[in-house]
Amino acid sequence: YVRRAAPYSTKSINSHPTQLSILIVECYNRDGRERLKSVGVRRASDTFASLLHKMTPDNHDMDIEFIQPADSSSHVAEVGELGRFDGVVWTGSALTIHSGTPEVERQIELARRIFEAGVPQYGSCWGLQISAAAAGLPLEANPKGREHGVARSITLTPDGLRHPMFDGTMCKFDGLAAHTDHVASDWALSPVCPPGVSAQILASNGWSPVQALSVRVGWGEFWSVQYHPELSL
Repeated sequence: YVRRAAPYSTKSINSHPTQLSILIVECYNRDGRERLKSVGVRRASDTFASLLHKMTPDNHDMDIEFIQPADSSSHVAEVGELGRFDGVVWTGSALTIHSGTPEVERQIELARRIFEAGVPQYGSCWGLQISAAAAGLPLEANPKGREHGVARSITLTPDGLRHPMFDGTMCKFDGLAAHTDHVASDWALSPVCPPGVSAQILASNGWSPVQALSVRVGWGEFWSVQYHPELSL
């Protein structure tokens, strides 16, 4: 199942604007989406689509497709050839990354397939946890409990200061957050990766030692943050 958004196009002095094809992975399951709807909150994938539309340069056209792999395996199978996408965006989710349920395992497998296809990936919150799980990095329920509301004093690491995802960003900032799980604290202290995997911790704070992460598996790369820059107050 693929849900297609209306093509986004802008006027440009260029007669042939660059065409971008983006896949947004809606990571909430059906129950989670219904809970959001019941309190007047739109789907996480629609929030990201709106943000991408605002960010699209005038000389680009953007075609966005949506997929909901938590719902069934067919939602993964019908994506088709992943290589046709220029990038993949992962939303947040109310699921638990280490639960081992089919709706979680399907998403982890999809991220692995996208790594294999060499398509760039980006995600927030759940997206960071998906990137770690797909690369074989350990995750855990934060022993400090849930980081909810505003994540304070998110600080770029030396790798984060050099990373293009944070070009033009302050070296310390706050961000909206809502998560219980995170990349394991013990791994963050000594970040050893499985063979064929490399990872950089890009930001941290006093609540979660991995607030931003860059993971490379083969030709594929996944940039992610544990907080939610796509949300507004």
